[in-house]
Amino acid sequence: MLFLTIGINEVDFLMTHVSAAIGKRIREIRKDQNYTLEDLGNIVHRSKSTLSKYENGEIVLDIETLFEIARAFRISIFSLIALPFNEERRQEESERTPCSHDIFSCPLLYLYYYDGEYKCIRRSMIEMDYPNRNATLYLNTVSVGDNCRCAQIYSGHIQTNPFYTRLIFENSTFALDTVTMVFQSMLKYQTFLVGQIFTVRASNQPIGVKAIIANHKMTEDNNLRGLLQVTPQEVKNIKRTNYFIIERVAEAEL
Repeated sequence: MLFLTIGINEVDFLMTHVSAAIGKRIREIRKDQNYTLEDLGNIVHRSKSTLSKYENGEIVLDIETLFEIARAFRISIFSLIALPFNEERRQEESERTPCSHDIFSCPLLYLYYYDGEYKCIRRSMIEMDYPNRNATLYLNTVSVGDNCRCAQIYSGHIQTNPFYTRLIFENSTFALDTVTMVFQSMLKYQTFLVGQIFTVRASNQPIGVKAIIANHKMTEDNNLRGLLQVTPQEVKNIKRTNYFIIERVAEAEL
């Protein structure tokens, strides 16, 4: 069994620093746009007291509320979460073993997604050159550990911020063929992350798929299949918000 948990120190950091910083950013933008708490509350359907707690960092904002507030301000959600990184904290983390706190710093990663059309789990491998922010994707390998037999090879680069890691790949032989991946990167000491892949099929049909990236080979069983498939709650959220929002996996049993 593998349990993914958030340590006490990490929770303290998220609650104290991240929530306060996002709340401060929301207050600044609200005042810049001449919104009162009541004005904003009417748009996002939250009370004045709740919004005040958001701005003071007393309540952790969920991703859906962030989207609603960003939409009310007519800005990108990344404008709310583009926070300055604590230099002292970064120095402290850099002294630890790289793979212990950031799976993207591992030299080899394993990527999985569920192909609903063919009812099977697809696996890929990613070679990471983290110091230079480069990566190579071997898409749809025949087996884990054999990157020579794959459907396509892509070259790409890594973009990071305190909340997300984005990997952007381009087909080595056909530049119009691109793959973009986004994974949450807020939690440390995780051995896998759930995120999304965006690409264009051979028929020029753009698609998005739920995916898992891991620093180890995962057992391709019904438990993994369940994590990769879209959940009823995610379908419900799509119908309600028209956004495809991945549910966070804070603790998973595999």
